Amino acid sequence: MRPPKTKKRNNNSNNGSSRDHYYFKKPPSIDPNAPKPSCSALELYTQSLLPQGSATTTTTRKRQIKHYKDMFESLPTQEQDFWHMASYKDKSRYLSQLSTYVPPLGYDARGHFMSKSFHRLVQERTKRDCNAPKRAATPFSLFAHQMAPVLAKECAAASGNSVTTQACILYKALDDVEMARLKELSNLDVERYNKEMEEYLPPPGFTMYGKKESLLLKKKPNNNKKRVYHPRPALYFYKYAHVLNYFDKNRHLTEREMNPILKEKWLELSQEEKMPYYEIAEQDRVRFEFEKEQLKRLQEIEQQQQQQQQQEEKEDLEYLQKQEDLEEDILRHLSKSNQSHTQQQQGRGTNCGPQEFYTSLATFLDPMQDQQQLQTPLAFSRRSSDARALGTVRSSSLLKGMSEELDIPCEDECAMTSYPDLPKSVHPGVLSGQAMVDLLNHAKENGYAIPAVNCVSSSGINACLEAARKNDAPIIIQFSSGGSQFYAGKDLDNSNYSAAIAGAISGAFHVRTLAEQYGVPVILHTDHCAKKLLPWVDGLVSASERYYEKHGEPLFSSHMIDLSEEPIEENIEICKSYLERMSKVGILLEMELGITGGEEDGVDNTDTPLEDLYSKPEEIYQVYEELSKISPMFTVAAAFGNVHGVYSPGNVKLEPEILNKAQAYISEKLGSEAPEDKKPVMFVFHGGSGSDISDIRKAIDYGVIKMNIDTDTQWSYWEGIKNFEAKYHDYLQGQIGNPDGPEKPNKKYYDPRECMRAAEINTVARLGKCFSDLKCQGILGLGEKKAAGNVFGPALGGLPI
Repeated sequence: MRPPKTKKRNNNSNNGSSRDHYYFKKPPSIDPNAPKPSCSALELYTQSLLPQGSATTTTTRKRQIKHYKDMFESLPTQEQDFWHMASYKDKSRYLSQLSTYVPPLGYDARGHFMSKSFHRLVQERTKRDCNAPKRAATPFSLFAHQMAPVLAKECAAASGNSVTTQACILYKALDDVEMARLKELSNLDVERYNKEMEEYLPPPGFTMYGKKESLLLKKKPNNNKKRVYHPRPALYFYKYAHVLNYFDKNRHLTEREMNPILKEKWLELSQEEKMPYYEIAEQDRVRFEFEKEQLKRLQEIEQQQQQQQQQEEKEDLEYLQKQEDLEEDILRHLSKSNQSHTQQQQGRGTNCGPQEFYTSLATFLDPMQDQQQLQTPLAFSRRSSDARALGTVRSSSLLKGMSEELDIPCEDECAMTSYPDLPKSVHPGVLSGQAMVDLLNHAKENGYAIPAVNCVSSSGINACLEAARKNDAPIIIQFSSGGSQFYAGKDLDNSNYSAAIAGAISGAFHVRTLAEQYGVPVILHTDHCAKKLLPWVDGLVSASERYYEKHGEPLFSSHMIDLSEEPIEENIEICKSYLERMSKVGILLEMELGITGGEEDGVDNTDTPLEDLYSKPEEIYQVYEELSKISPMFTVAAAFGNVHGVYSPGNVKLEPEILNKAQAYISEKLGSEAPEDKKPVMFVFHGGSGSDISDIRKAIDYGVIKMNIDTDTQWSYWEGIKNFEAKYHDYLQGQIGNPDGPEKPNKKYYDPRECMRAAEINTVARLGKCFSDLKCQGILGLGEKKAAGNVFGPALGGLPI
């Protein structure tokens, strides 16, 4: 078998032969003229012994090096210092030669050969246009650029990171004069950069800043994830406090060499000297726990938002599929109906009328409760003709009223979907979303405020609804955390605020069930929620989100977050996170700025400094600016001297002019974007008991649309019971026996319904004065309420109150 042909080098060929390209010699990986790299102390010591060792032993080179390392470590300190000094001189030699070295084509600055693929990679990774303006320098970069040669000369063995760290330490120790000089130089450089950027024209493939466009596409997306820095030990703070002093005395030491020295100094300290640093470390640990909890909460909110988005996308797909199926079913039904109508026409000679056709189609669609009902010229509804005369009947199956959902009889005012004197979106029952915003805007534009009454029982809720209808006005019913727990029952465990959450939800369903029956619009609200009570509101918002998925509206209309005792930055940041979550389902946020004095529901602010009782226009604008970026669905409970509790008239020093100044200040900031009435903010009035009526009316003129009422209705409810007991005192001393006879029963007197009804009637009368003070009467346009029928009177067991 003949061997394969091979190409042999022709040693006899002349230079320049046509066959020379077969035998191209690869250039060396390192340029022979490049400076020889510097050696460490161990390498220099090993090189001095290696020829002698190679002649006397047969062990491998690896074992020799290990042997020499052991020998070097066993040398006396003076000899080791000698080799370290030789290494330092060798590095200085290498750096000096490297500064004058000019690499040939194809080699880098150290003399290493660069392959073609590496050249191509460098070309592809060109980040900036070489003709682009040089970026403006910061004060620190200018200082570091000035100090780099000095620091490198003082410690030639220091790395680039060590030089930067030392420059940073010196920069923090600069005086004000030097810092001002650096800032002035930086501003001049910024002006230079801006001027050059105006004249710069980027070449094709580069952005206006001189960056390559292809690199921008390959950049990883920035998730803006917050980072929580772990707690640092006391030793860290000791090093940070003393590193500058040691650096000034030992400029030749690097950061790595200074760490063990500082650690030894730390160990020499007594326990008393270490105590301040332990306290700082404990504060840092507390900071870490707080930031960790905040980050965890933000991650949970993001996760819930992602889940909600996925759920919405899933529901959208299901809804589209159902719509397609419904269209097919309607077409199939219409086809069958046409055939039937044709047969009837042929047999009887008459056409099928429109009423029969719509009746047939409505009968076909009636079982499909989850599909949108068909609107026809005829009204297929249980509502009476009188109700249809009052307003258009709601036809959306998703936004059913409670009466329609529970199949409760709903006639007359209950069946209305709008009021004669209010925006069309405002309807009987609980309002949320745009309907609630329209009502609040109507209050601000027409100069009245809506009373917001704290309720702790179903009896109190019924009194509020009755008062609202008697005054022909809307009302706000609200629950506090303590009132919610009482609504659920004081014996129910309230760990993790479970009883307060359950009580508020129970009260919300009670309001939703009866508000439509009374025919009045209601805003369902929760009152003060301090930072420690945030889990309570979290549970209620979650309940509203679940309710929204099934009904298209939230369970609650609005929530109040009261972080007035926290720093304003933290107050705004937390309120922004809640507003972002709540506005997605149509819930309004009420936030408090400044502290309301007095005591309410276990919150005691009686010793609050006077200056904290008055908000500043700049702070109100800061809140308005930050929250408006997320949603307009928020109100501000600004402090202008209001105090919780009851006081004699004149003792509460209100300054409603603060609200007027804030509206003017914000309108000036907004400029042309300010509303025509120059009242961009919807304010809330807390702690109004004992206030002068003129101050209340001024506050309304300055943008107050809601006033909280609690102390006055607490007294009115108790006063009703007290008067009832005084009137029937002799009938309430036993089950049997009264002035009418020793054997006469007293059951109808001590029946709880009697004294509770007396309390309700007295509360309704007191609320009538509140509606009058707030100019909130005759708002709905319904007129006087008709007398209720089929009500038990004195003859059937009831007592005249």
